[in-house]
Amino acid sequence: MLKARAILDTLAEGSERGTFVLRLVRPDGTARTWWMTRPDETALNDPALELVLPEAGELMELPPALLAPKRLPELWAADEITVRDVKSYFASGKVVRIDRGGYPESIAIPKVGAGALEKGIVGAVENGTLWLLSGPASLLAEEIPAGVLTESAKLCPPPPGISAAEVLPENLPAAWKDDETSGLSVGTALSVKMGRVLPWKTVRDAVSGAVQARFLQVAEDSVPWPCEFPSARSAKFKVAKAAADGPGSAGESGAPPLKLLVASVDLEPSEIQELGDVVPKLLKLKARTNIPFRFHVRIEMGDGKTLPPAELAKEANAILEAVKEGLRLR
Repeated sequence: MLKARAILDTLAEGSERGTFVLRLVRPDGTARTWWMTRPDETALNDPALELVLPEAGELMELPPALLAPKRLPELWAADEITVRDVKSYFASGKVVRIDRGGYPESIAIPKVGAGALEKGIVGAVENGTLWLLSGPASLLAEEIPAGVLTESAKLCPPPPGISAAEVLPENLPAAWKDDETSGLSVGTALSVKMGRVLPWKTVRDAVSGAVQARFLQVAEDSVPWPCEFPSARSAKFKVAKAAADGPGSAGESGAPPLKLLVASVDLEPSEIQELGDVVPKLLKLKARTNIPFRFHVRIEMGDGKTLPPAELAKEANAILEAVKEGLRLR
C-alpha cells in the first residue's frame, strides 16, 4: 500500500513538471489551481484537492513568475513577445514539446481566462519580471495605467542595468545644460542613446548609482530623491565636486581623489542572493591579484514620503543586527 506522503510527493512533482493541474475548490465555490508550480503543504494535505489533466483544466490564476523569459516551453520564441502571444498560448488546445533530460515529452497548456491572464501579466510587470512597451509607455516595476495593456503591447526581459558613469556629462552630453541635469533629461537622453524608451526604474537605478558613487549630487532646488516618474522633471542633479575634478586632481579638501572602480546599483532580494553566490569568485580574484574588494551595503526602508512606524523599524533592526552588530536603520 502506497504511503500518503509518497502520493502527495507524486502530486506535487507532477504539478511542478506540468504533467497535470491541481485544483482545490473552496467552500464558497471559488478555486485555487497549480500548474508548473508546487502547492503549499496545507493545500497538499487537503482531502478536497483534485487532479485535472491540463487539456481539460483551467488555471484560476497565472503566477507572474511563469511569464519570466524562457520559463515556459515555446512561449518565448523571440526576445520579445506581445500580450496577444500570451493569450494565444493559454487559449486552450496548445501542445508543446519539452526536453526531459534527453527525451522529448509533449504537454498540453491549460486554459487561462482573460481576467486571470491579465492579472498575471500586470503582476509580472509590477514586480519587475517583465518590461512592458505600449506606444510611448515603457513600464517596469510600476503600475500599468488603464488602457495601456493592449493586445499589441510588447513584453520583454528587463533591460540591462546602466553604469553610474554613463550619466556623466562626458558620456551623456545631451542630458546636460549649464552643468545641471534632471531625471527626465537623463531618461530621455539614455533612451535616445539606447534606441528605445527606457523604463523609469532603469533610469532611476542609474542615477541612484551615480549619486551613491559620488559622481552626482542632488541639487538644492530638487525634489527629494529617489522619486517617481511624474516628478522626474523636478529631480535635479549636478556633478559632484570629486567627479568634476577628474582623475589626478585635488578635491575641495586638497587631497587627491581615490582611484577606485565602483559598481553601484539597486538590487532586488533575489539579486542579493545571486551576489552572495558570486562573492567567493571575487575573493579568489582578490587573493590572486592582492587588490582589495570592499562591500558597502545600504538598506532603505520606506517610500520616501512617510517615515515608517518606529515599531516596524525596531523589528527590522532586530533582524539586521543578527547579521552584524551596528547594522541598523536610523
